Amino acid sequence: MQSVEDLLVQLAARIEPDGGMPGADDEERWFATAIVLLCLLEAGHTARQGAFRAHFARLFEFLKAAPSSQSDEPKSRVIEKLESGRAVPGDWTSLARTLLASREVDPQVFWRTYRIGANRGW
Repeated sequence: MQSVEDLLVQLAARIEPDGGMPGADDEERWFATAIVLLCLLEAGHTARQGAFRAHFARLFEFLKAAPSSQSDEPKSRVIEKLESGRAVPGDWTSLARTLLASREVDPQVFWRTYRIGANRGW
């Protein structure tokens, strides 16, 4: 199995020119970008620290600017959590590996993983 650092390098290489991750539509891009950001956060990278801080900042700006980030309350809470710089419990590295391998995003798996973190008291 590849290291987390190798995974992060591969994910960073896929960032689109507008700062988001690729996807079939805006919704898929939002979830893919959120997964990568949560994976980076899990590995200790933020917009202010870590080798991937510039990537984190670009991805975060894309996610924050997405129209659904302002109009969808649960997505707004994800943005707030990312902005706090505190990791969200969950196996984000595993979801990122799945994203990299299949290039598919399952929003239900994202929300289930995110809610499990919420139930752990973060």
